[in-house]
Amino acid sequence: MMQIVYFSRKAQFITQLETQVGEVTFVTPSPLKADGLRSRLTGSKGQDVITIAKFTSELVQVLWEDEGKPDVKRKADLLLIFGILKNKYFPDLGYEQFTQAYNLFSDLRSFTLNEEALSPVMDEQPEEIQKAVQLFWRLLDATGYLDEHAAYQKITEALRSSEEKEELNKTYVFWGFQHLNGQQVDLLKALAIRYRVIIPFPLALKEKLKKGDWLSWIKDASVEELDLPVHVNAPKASWLAVNSRENALRLKDIIQDGDQVILGVSKLAALHMDFLPSSKVNYKIPHQLIDAEVKEVGQELKEKFGKGGDLVELGKSLKGMIVFGEFKRLKAVQLYQEALKAITELTDEVVTVDRFFLKLLNEVVSLNQPRSSYVPMSPTDLTIELKDMSTLEDVNRDRRVILCIDERFEDIQGLGQNYTEVIQKSLGALGPLKRNELELHFKHWEFVDLFTDAKVLVLMSQATLKHSLIWKRLFAGIELLPVEEDFKSPARVVTDHFQKIDKKIFDGSFSASKFQTFLDCPRKFYFSYVDKIVPSVALEKDFDPMVSGTIIHKIIEVFHKRELSEDMLPALTTEIMGEFIAERKLKLPRETYLQRQLIFNQRALNGIQFLKKLEESVGEKVKWNIEEEFNLVEDYKLNGKIDCVGVSDHHMFLLDFKSTKFAASSNKEVEELESIQLWAYAKAASVKYDNFATKSVVLGYVVLDNPSESNLLLSDTDLMVRLKDARICRQKVFKEDFAALFKSANEKMVSLALAIRAEKNYAAIPRKANACHFCELTKVCVKSELKHV
Repeated sequence: MMQIVYFSRKAQFITQLETQVGEVTFVTPSPLKADGLRSRLTGSKGQDVITIAKFTSELVQVLWEDEGKPDVKRKADLLLIFGILKNKYFPDLGYEQFTQAYNLFSDLRSFTLNEEALSPVMDEQPEEIQKAVQLFWRLLDATGYLDEHAAYQKITEALRSSEEKEELNKTYVFWGFQHLNGQQVDLLKALAIRYRVIIPFPLALKEKLKKGDWLSWIKDASVEELDLPVHVNAPKASWLAVNSRENALRLKDIIQDGDQVILGVSKLAALHMDFLPSSKVNYKIPHQLIDAEVKEVGQELKEKFGKGGDLVELGKSLKGMIVFGEFKRLKAVQLYQEALKAITELTDEVVTVDRFFLKLLNEVVSLNQPRSSYVPMSPTDLTIELKDMSTLEDVNRDRRVILCIDERFEDIQGLGQNYTEVIQKSLGALGPLKRNELELHFKHWEFVDLFTDAKVLVLMSQATLKHSLIWKRLFAGIELLPVEEDFKSPARVVTDHFQKIDKKIFDGSFSASKFQTFLDCPRKFYFSYVDKIVPSVALEKDFDPMVSGTIIHKIIEVFHKRELSEDMLPALTTEIMGEFIAERKLKLPRETYLQRQLIFNQRALNGIQFLKKLEESVGEKVKWNIEEEFNLVEDYKLNGKIDCVGVSDHHMFLLDFKSTKFAASSNKEVEELESIQLWAYAKAASVKYDNFATKSVVLGYVVLDNPSESNLLLSDTDLMVRLKDARICRQKVFKEDFAALFKSANEKMVSLALAIRAEKNYAAIPRKANACHFCELTKVCVKSELKHV
């Protein structure tokens, strides 16, 4: 029988299960989950905890007592087989395409082994990928080898057809699974025909399930569902709001023996080891013992056989690479030799040693190399545990937990899907879809369970909680209790080495961006426009933010020049994107392309509709010019582009497009001349347009994500009333006369130009905290830690 048990707390389910009589085997998805569960069980003799890999291995031993056991080939073996035979049947397939095709092949077989059922999915793939996947399918059928998915199916068939086995007569609890593929679901259903299968599932996630999720595929008329009594969770934690870059300093001040420190990362890595300032820290990270030696041998083979060769020559070269006394290198060479031996056992095909084969060989050796865990060696007692987000199950609820979240850490997970909506629909009819949204719900539930049972202190900046979508959702419903900040940084002298170097003098033209950057931070100005060491990162598989903004501006510009209608916008978006992709030789993954296409189209549409509504509110025909170039020379040389100029009979609009409201300056900053960009636009327009002095000038920012958050500054009170009635954005009348403000702005730009040319120190003084958020120098800059004179 199959039973799904919905529970509120982990301890509640474990207590309930331990009262039952009989043998219980807990099956977990990974060794990590198994270790975490063992730490929570009482150690009863009737309980066992194993991984699903060991579970299926034990099933094979029981179901096939003598002969006919499934011969399952590992990924390394299958890669060798497919890679060698690929040259015979599909010689033009490159290594990257080969790898992409194999990953797709393996993923699709987790849904079904019926190739014909996958034809709608294959139709969406490039032709060369289709052919490669079909080749892999044929090769597997022809050789009779089994991959892990075929093995699941074979075990499932054996369970259905065999009689009840005494060795298997126990209760199986599938613990900690966030996803099961189609073959695994079938296996559980077959197991439940004669044996008791229990699937515990968080009650809080029951209503979050969708039709395509794995648990929905398990449910049928024969499955019993049981809701354990609801236990009200009251998750809470103490919150020390810190500058994330000072987490280590705070930890040094508050860390105690017995603490468990969780870093907000998916997996601990070597770069995290120095994060905790204590010699008592115990941790464990995965470690590939001879990774450097494997790469070293691979590079030497590439240099020798990059232009071709055969297996005999390759074998001789490997023997000559052995260095006496270097055990790790010896092991690396041995792994290459074992891979060559496996080739001769798997096939009698003549193998050409080329660049493809060498890459394939290196991948196989990397998969086969020994792995271990790296743990610290210290003369002191290792009383403090360092963990990551994958080990929440293993956290001791009786000891204090400190969760450290740093803005420099990568997101612990994404929310996008691996396939397009069309492919998801086809696959959803064949088996469970792995949904990242559900995984995030699981993580949130893990948080609630931990924060309910344990004493937790969170070290996190307010900005992270405000701006990070992932962390905001994980902390939803958790009461964060601010603690008073009694921490004092140890006395230290900050040395600004920048002041000791010879600095260049700025000698160039000015722009609105240069003026604003100097106002925001002179140090940033120096590295952006004088020494120009700020790196320019060229992405190969995506648009960088600056290019994305340019694309949206271009779409709006061409839309107005061609006088298109809104229904023509999607085609225009595709056209402009295509031009930029071709110009920069980008190779965007299908999912990335569709996401960017959607964002560009929507933001451009928002901008176009905002200008249209603005024109309707004015009641006059407005001529819109996008990306209006200017170049003028007076007391200084000023050039650049105005994002948007709109000219009507009585008004002139000078607008700057911003993706989000956070990128736009406030009306106060514009009026008080702290933000100079719009005033630089006005200066350029006063020279470019002869009738500038006769117009009522409107300055403002258009927020393309949400135009209602746009803001305008103007002098015309009648227009103010019309805009207010239209409710298209925020607006404000200048407190002072526009002419007087414009004169002050001109004087400030002149003084700025003189100050920049005379500047010699370029101090690291950010005008406000936001100036540092997206600055490329943020990891090395001393910022406002120094007292500047």
